[in-house]
Amino acid sequence: MKELEKLLQAPALRKVQEKTPIKKMVISLKITDPMVTKVAFAMALKNLYSSQAEINLDNMPGVLASAYTLQFSSLFQRCVTVMMAGLTSNNISNFYLASCKYKAEQLTTACEKWLDMNLVPLMGTQISLRKIPKELLHKVLKSPSFPKKCSFLDQNEGHSLMSLFLCLRLHAITKGKNLEDLRHMNFLPDSWLVRVTANHYHALESGGDMVHVTDLTTQAMRFGLLFAQEYTTHSKVIAVYGFFFEIKGIKNDTTSYSFYMQRKRHTDVEFPSSLCEHGIVSLRPERLVKYKISAQTLVDGKWQEFQTNEVTQKFRFIKPSCKSQNHFGAGAKADPGPQRPEADLQSGRPWRI
Repeated sequence: MKELEKLLQAPALRKVQEKTPIKKMVISLKITDPMVTKVAFAMALKNLYSSQAEINLDNMPGVLASAYTLQFSSLFQRCVTVMMAGLTSNNISNFYLASCKYKAEQLTTACEKWLDMNLVPLMGTQISLRKIPKELLHKVLKSPSFPKKCSFLDQNEGHSLMSLFLCLRLHAITKGKNLEDLRHMNFLPDSWLVRVTANHYHALESGGDMVHVTDLTTQAMRFGLLFAQEYTTHSKVIAVYGFFFEIKGIKNDTTSYSFYMQRKRHTDVEFPSSLCEHGIVSLRPERLVKYKISAQTLVDGKWQEFQTNEVTQKFRFIKPSCKSQNHFGAGAKADPGPQRPEADLQSGRPWRI
């Protein structure tokens, strides 16, 4: 009986061991660098648990600063690599300043090379480039590798294509906006575009005479239209130096078409407003033009071509002198596909449109 009482009393006699409380450790870092933000610092600490933690490119300078402060060399190098691959006109200023402050020489060199290649092409279109540090801009401009003529065709990669683009009839580009777009593309040498603009100016000063072109075959301005089978009539108008010309097609029957060219007045109501948007109108009563009209059509899988000879004619406003003397008909033995008439034109002393 006594033994039973001992067994029943034993649990009450045992000392219940209490759990030892966990000691909290507080680490205090005095960081005065404004680049080390709470978000960036948290991302840097997260790298302790996952080396592949995703980091937003916008936060990269702050994470780089945090890695530099914490002496996380692997994270620091990862930030440098990502920033080098993500250079743009919007972040190059911040990335460069961060690279200099935290002695990331690889990133500094990458920023200099990026600006070396992109300064001229982007300077006229990217307002963010105004924030580029003066020392970086000065260093790039003084660099012997900085291209003085950095259009694509002026570079080594573009030299092999130079002869191909010399065949382009750039004088046919008469809108200032289009020439400005080409300049911003930085593909063609500036000297080409300056020459085209100067020729347009001299042509306007000469009343429309394009003295800078001499050969109809290689230099005439071409314009044309696509005449689909369902059309009965179709036309297109061009305006150059205040003169307006129209090429027109007429469907005579299922296999026969006629094409001709004529001079138009600027007051014709069917003109689109874009043709007269700059208000250039010539009032000269007649215009000497050299031209040739051709048309192609696809018949049974083969192209057939019809064309006039080269014709020199004075175009006036009244009939019949307003129309081309040598208009022609085009026919086919089978039901044709769309017709593609084109006109090569030259006028003046000589003048080409």
